[in-house]
Amino acid sequence: MANQQKTEANQGRSGFQFLEWLPWEKLTIWAVFLLLVYSLRSFFFIIFMTFIIAYSMRGLVDWLANKISPDAEKAWLHRLLTVGCFLGLLLAGYGGGSYLWPKLKEQVEDKLLPMANELTDNPGGKLDEVLRDTLGHYLAGEKYGSPGDEAYDQAFEEYRKQGLHYKEFEAFQKERQRVESLFEAALVKKRAAEVLEQELSTGSQEDRLLVWILAEDYEEVLEKKHGQYNELKKLREQEGLKIEPFDELSQDVQRQLVEDYVRKEILSNEKALAPYQERWRKRREVQGLDYVRKLKNENPVEYRKQFTAFYKTTYKAVEGSAGEDDPEAAYKKFTELSAAFGSPNPLQSFSKVLDGTATSGERTEEDLRAGFELKARSETLYEWKQGKIAQEIGNFLVTTSTKSLTRAGTGMGDVVKQSFYVAVGLGLSLLLSFFIVFDLTKMRRGVRRLQSSRVKDFYLEIAPGLISFGRLIGRAFQAQAVIAFFNTVLTFLLIRILGIDNPLFLCVIVFVCSFIPVLGVVLSSIPIAIIAIAQPDGGIWLAFLAVVGVLFIHLVEAWILNPKILGDMLHLHPVMVLAILAIGEHFFGVWGLLLGVPVIVYILRFVILDEGIPGIIEPIRPEDLLKAGEADAAAVELAAAGAGSDGE
Repeated sequence: MANQQKTEANQGRSGFQFLEWLPWEKLTIWAVFLLLVYSLRSFFFIIFMTFIIAYSMRGLVDWLANKISPDAEKAWLHRLLTVGCFLGLLLAGYGGGSYLWPKLKEQVEDKLLPMANELTDNPGGKLDEVLRDTLGHYLAGEKYGSPGDEAYDQAFEEYRKQGLHYKEFEAFQKERQRVESLFEAALVKKRAAEVLEQELSTGSQEDRLLVWILAEDYEEVLEKKHGQYNELKKLREQEGLKIEPFDELSQDVQRQLVEDYVRKEILSNEKALAPYQERWRKRREVQGLDYVRKLKNENPVEYRKQFTAFYKTTYKAVEGSAGEDDPEAAYKKFTELSAAFGSPNPLQSFSKVLDGTATSGERTEEDLRAGFELKARSETLYEWKQGKIAQEIGNFLVTTSTKSLTRAGTGMGDVVKQSFYVAVGLGLSLLLSFFIVFDLTKMRRGVRRLQSSRVKDFYLEIAPGLISFGRLIGRAFQAQAVIAFFNTVLTFLLIRILGIDNPLFLCVIVFVCSFIPVLGVVLSSIPIAIIAIAQPDGGIWLAFLAVVGVLFIHLVEAWILNPKILGDMLHLHPVMVLAILAIGEHFFGVWGLLLGVPVIVYILRFVILDEGIPGIIEPIRPEDLLKAGEADAAAVELAAAGAGSDGE
């Protein structure tokens, strides 16, 4: 009977017996560890950079110490070398930064940000230029042929007889739009400041914000206060107090409660206040834009008067498109050339005005042909756009490119803004890594003492894998940094040869993207191609040459640098790498791109196969940690015994 009951009990739980096989202790330990890592995700950049710097500097210190004192390990020597190495790193960083930072800042402020703003404000204009240099070039060739063809020679001779300056006409049109955009942006900024000054004349900024928030978002804030009031009401009722429901309060009392809520929960909370301040600022900008639009349409005389003053005072800053040294003369010529755009034939009128100036100069055959071919490409593209199919294709391209180029322009601006936070994080990482390397021996012994503490099981489970993973990451990123350096140098030479703007900024992107396997070549090519297209003398052909050059450099990396430097450390099939990067980027963003492949290599080599990377990184076992802990204890006892004998 007892055996029958036991058999029935076993049959009843047979469906859940697999749960008994699971290593619940290990699963719990790793769950706690991963939860801890997730809670520190906001500091991941600092943690990661601290580890990379400490790992690299510790390797350098050990190498120098072995060269100086190969027979015995001396703590004072390691500390002295640590101080020297970090001082050298700081001096090298300061020297390199002092030389490169002004140039990088100049490139970003003078070229990159204006280019990003142009892409954001007028992406369709840049698309027209790309189509003109590609499709327009093809259409013009179909219509006129090449030099020596009858149609080409006749059209070119007619262009010469008319004395047209199409190249200068288009360049001046762009410059005119740019100067007017600068003027209107300055006028909007000035008007927004005047609006703010007027608003602050009736109270402090906090009072004005209070009034504005209540006027703009009263219902939303009222609902939040209503919820807060109800929660407080429940607490008071639990204490035996009776509070009147919020809906039964008078309108004046409700408004007073809302005002108090805004002062305490929004105005005194920087994080909560930031969105309102941004909206308040944008509202003033909208008022400034309305003012400029109204001034331009309803009072053109005043608009032109203010533009004249702006042009003359900022003439040198915008490099004076009229080509005169005297601002008065430059503005006079600017107005004469601008007036040509109001005539029935703007190009003909502009060319006559330009011919009448002292700066027009003698035109070469090459200049004439360049102007004619540019005109031919523009006109044939315009004719093609009039077709129904072309209009549908054009609308699709404009919509797609507008979104893409706007995102690209905004992205370039965001990269510049984030650089400050990266610099702060690097500074903190440098400080932390110095203290770690300086006192690493004591820290290591202190951590190993955990094997005799109450968290022994946690330590012996986590530490071996963490040490192996750390060694893999450290060795891989050291090797990848060398490859990234060569990639960056070669790319810098390519960019300078092709004449692409912002070489330092682009090389920073190339250096970072070089740490991303396979996909890095695509990511680094995108900003290079965008700037090659967007710069004034750029185009689709320049972007094509740049992309081909970058691909060639990465082929050199794949065939020469990777086998020699990285070896088989992170080798995976390219298809698997792309899948890992796609999944990693989706869930973890940039960190998924940087660490996705090393993490998968660790899981495959160390967790599943338990073989490590033979000859490079061997897996760490718990018994290895126990032996190291016993060696530390013996060393401490020996040191204590030596100190005791000295005292006797």
